[in-house]
Amino acid sequence: APAVPAVPPPAPPPAPAELSLTRIYSGPEGFLQLIEQFEDGVQAFSLNDFRESYTPMQWRELVPRLREAGFSQARVRLKVEPSDQMRQYLAAREKPASLPTRIVE
Repeated sequence: APAVPAVPPPAPPPAPAELSLTRIYSGPEGFLQLIEQFEDGVQAFSLNDFRESYTPMQWRELVPRLREAGFSQARVRLKVEPSDQMRQYLAAREKPASLPTRIVE
């Protein structure tokens, strides 16, 4: 019987390029909006929720890549881990402030 040439296995498909989205909470109310949206620790975002965080040119380049990757929505979980400094600040707020018995002028 003639020898059958070995056929190399097909190459795996290329890994998709890593995509990331940024949601910017800007302005004086930005932090408040972030806290309100993640009140229960999780928030679902559609593609349009990210629009204001990009320039028009960035958005035109990003949207086709996201659609090609099959992006429809992102479910984001937020867990806040206060820094040591923040823990000290929060602990200090819970203690009643002691007032001086005498004010020097």
